[in-house]
Amino acid sequence: MPQHTSASPFSPQDFSMMSRALKLARRGIYTTAPNPNVGCVI
Repeated sequence: MPQHTSASPFSPQDFSMMSRALKLARRGIYTTAPNPNVGCVI
């Protein structure tokens, strides 16, 4: 029976960069009140 593999559209570098972005975003928690936390990845 053939195995179904799901090819991810994301590269290992994509996962690494998103992990880094989320880590940096956590540093801003509770520092933007009364505004919401927002961010941008360029």
